[in-house]
Amino acid sequence: MRIAVTEQEAWFPRLVGPLVIAGAFVALASWSWRKWPDVQIDFASQLYIPWQLASGKALYLDLDYKDGPFSQYLNALLFRLFGVSLRTLIWANLAGLAALCALVYRLFADTCGRFTATCVVLVELGVFSFSQYTGIGNYNYVCPYTHEQTHGIVLAAGMIAALAAVARSGGFRPAALVGLALGALFLTKAELFVPAAAAAGLGMCLLTWTPGGRGRGRALWLTIGVAALVPVLGMLGFLYLRMPWALAFKGVAGNWFHLRGDILEYRFYRVGVGFDDPVGNLVWSIELLLGIALAVTGAILATWCLRRVHRWRALWATAAGLAVLVGLLAAPDVVPWRQMGRPLPWTSATACLVLLGAVVRRRHDPPAVARLLPLALWSLLALGLLGKVLLNVRISHYGFVLAMPATLLLVATLVHGVPRLLERRLGTGTLARALLLAPVIAGVVFFLRWSDALYARKTLPVGDGGDMILAGDPEVDPRPAMLALAADRLRARMPVGATLLTAPEGLMLNYWLRRPNPTRHVYFVPWSIAYAGGEAAIVRDLTSHPPDFVVLTHREADEYGFGYFGSPGYGREIMDWVRARYRRVDRIGAEPFTDGRFGILILASSGATEGRRPQE
Repeated sequence: MRIAVTEQEAWFPRLVGPLVIAGAFVALASWSWRKWPDVQIDFASQLYIPWQLASGKALYLDLDYKDGPFSQYLNALLFRLFGVSLRTLIWANLAGLAALCALVYRLFADTCGRFTATCVVLVELGVFSFSQYTGIGNYNYVCPYTHEQTHGIVLAAGMIAALAAVARSGGFRPAALVGLALGALFLTKAELFVPAAAAAGLGMCLLTWTPGGRGRGRALWLTIGVAALVPVLGMLGFLYLRMPWALAFKGVAGNWFHLRGDILEYRFYRVGVGFDDPVGNLVWSIELLLGIALAVTGAILATWCLRRVHRWRALWATAAGLAVLVGLLAAPDVVPWRQMGRPLPWTSATACLVLLGAVVRRRHDPPAVARLLPLALWSLLALGLLGKVLLNVRISHYGFVLAMPATLLLVATLVHGVPRLLERRLGTGTLARALLLAPVIAGVVFFLRWSDALYARKTLPVGDGGDMILAGDPEVDPRPAMLALAADRLRARMPVGATLLTAPEGLMLNYWLRRPNPTRHVYFVPWSIAYAGGEAAIVRDLTSHPPDFVVLTHREADEYGFGYFGSPGYGREIMDWVRARYRRVDRIGAEPFTDGRFGILILASSGATEGRRPQE
């Protein structure tokens, strides 16, 4: 398959794509403004931890955390520079998303042309960047459940862009950028670093294998290796100044220390990767792959049948594409859009083999290698990222990062790869492009409608000033209104200097009230308790650093295969410790941990002095 930019794409002006992308970016940000995060689950830690770090605490020593230090200290630096506020993270993450769009556009434009690059980035924005597909927010690029994911994908895209520069010029400066990006990626999460490192390693092997790269191969490898050590050793030294050497080393290693074989004992992770029903999930992915193959085959056959029709070809192709689009929009259930991530491992593996084969065949043509290599490495990155969700790839949930590169690769294949192949064989690919672009557009519309149905319910403002969030209406989701009421009541009760523990998840109260948790433990879900050394270790920490107030927020853990917090095997020892030392002072909503209804329980230690906090 010949993937190259030809003169036939000169019809698409240079500035049209970036202008359309910028317009879509602004429109989607406005449409979803401040509706991105969840007020209870996960995201609060992304505010609380940087706030505590900016206040002088040390990650891993004062705050238990399982991932690398890069993202949390970066956000803490932003808080120090621009103020502790959700607004600070929103603008920083929008800037990071804009950088990712620019990197993706450049990567696909160089290989597939400006029109395809524009389509790819619009899919990135419309499907992955601002959306919500579950009852919980956080799976977007503005308020992610963990910044290691979004920072990591930006670093990976930047690394590939730097490798492309190495392929073009063979310079040591872009090679150093490759190394710096890899080092920073190591400080995020293993699931991002491993595929990025594989892409970098293979890319450098291919470059040094080409005739023009053999002379500088060792020097380039050395440059990348030394540059990769800079952020790692720099962070190691930074942490060593604040904690024992062993803890600093463990912190730099991040979640490499937490890659345990028993992780799949949790139902959440078994279902996530698809191991709950491996045969059924595999069959499902093949069935959907056959559906994609059928659509491509139909487009090829239609192009072959009409290959000799030259008059009004573009008009007929546009009309055919619009007809397909209207049909798909009128009957959205014809295509199982929610499950269309499942065949991505197959499509990504195929694209990876084709692109890498093309690079190998043209290794004696440096301009061709420079053009094809970045997309080949993107395909390898895309395939590697799917490992965590291999048999259950979805656009929703973790898919906003893990499935995004593979989806964009599939879009480029449909919009560019198949039509280009037909242009070589039949002399035209216009009709195929129109017929295959139609389902891409219909898919984006489906996902936008899905998100809009959830965002339409988010009309309740909670939080103050720069921390304001538009959350779900109480009739739809009672949690935001109850948490806001709990914040008001705690504000009236807690004296100056009082500390607060929220369990199992309610850290947004700590952040809204700017009240620290005196223990190292950020939240109390099954995996975090296991990583902390078990409940006995947490109880010892609670005994050494007892909080003045405890807030218990209802949180079900059925996705992990456990009952309510406080049940045997999940939080019983912690709840026994709390009951023995704290008295109930208030309750909002239902009694937590008794049935499916949400509720909040406020408790105070026997020595806590209640009273309205003076106005600051």
